[in-house]
Amino acid sequence: MKPNKISSYSLPRAGFFSALENLNSRKDVVEISELNFSQRVRNELARVKPTHPSCKWAELFGLIQTIGTLNISTRGPSLEIKTENAAVARKAVTLFKELGQMDSELIVEKETKLKKRKLYRIRVSAEDFSRIFPESIHSNILDKDVPTFAEDQECCRRSYLRGLFLGSGSVQNPEKTYHLEIRIAEKRFAERLKEFLDGTDLKFGVVERRNEFVLYIKDSDSVATFLTMVGAHSSLLHLENIRIIKDMKNNINRMVNCEDANIEKTITASVKQVQAIDLLEERGMLKTLPKSFQEVARVRKENFDASYTKIAEILEISKSAVSYRLKKIEDMAEKIAKDRRKDQEDEE
Repeated sequence: MKPNKISSYSLPRAGFFSALENLNSRKDVVEISELNFSQRVRNELARVKPTHPSCKWAELFGLIQTIGTLNISTRGPSLEIKTENAAVARKAVTLFKELGQMDSELIVEKETKLKKRKLYRIRVSAEDFSRIFPESIHSNILDKDVPTFAEDQECCRRSYLRGLFLGSGSVQNPEKTYHLEIRIAEKRFAERLKEFLDGTDLKFGVVERRNEFVLYIKDSDSVATFLTMVGAHSSLLHLENIRIIKDMKNNINRMVNCEDANIEKTITASVKQVQAIDLLEERGMLKTLPKSFQEVARVRKENFDASYTKIAEILEISKSAVSYRLKKIEDMAEKIAKDRRKDQEDEE
């Protein structure tokens, strides 16, 4: 099978800002309400605007460390970010522009088959990047290490997490399950990130999957905490609404199951009691009992599926009195049945 053909074109810095701005007006852009939950979160985070330069650096770090590459070509070395999400591409361009007025290039590649997805490549020359960012930042990016200012400052930590998620994160639809993950290519970096995330009270697990290392959390509280930290407040409200509905459904199911169990227990006991009453009537013993016992027996037969509480309400007596009298009737019937079995054994 032949590989999918890719058509590509590039835009100069002056033109691709307007191109990115026009992406939302195109017919092939889906409204957020129609997107899956992961895309909804990513689009919301792409609109979050950090104000402090260090927070912008931290977010750009997360993007570069997950979807960035260093390329060598005839035009010289360059740093490139690749994404299929137009909002993420716009965010990367904005961060580069705000942090250093760097001369950037946007390349849009489009598959000619299948879903005709677009790939956005934002390219910055290594010379421009080195001119703007200090050497310590270069080493963090190249060595795939967590930047020190992301560990020291809470606001930078949140921005860094946001960049990581925008680059390679995903979260499943909470209507189905609670699962959030960030995919990392290198094992050492995944382990280092886990140490960093453990310091945020988010206990991520790590698993290897298809030559990648996946950091994940699988409970609703942790997913909600993560969305809060990175600033996905609208998506958090959506998740909380789903949690409330799911909890209500679970509570109703538990109540129904409990009620079903109680009904089954009541009917089982009722069958045994009616059989005992019938046996006493057959032997002419029921009419010899006190009137209070006869009344309980009558109400039980007339209300086969009634609980002790219901019978007590009908007779205007206590629930314990109903239980006591029916138990006495059962004991008498059991004694008759036992004597009958003994007589049958003696005859044999």
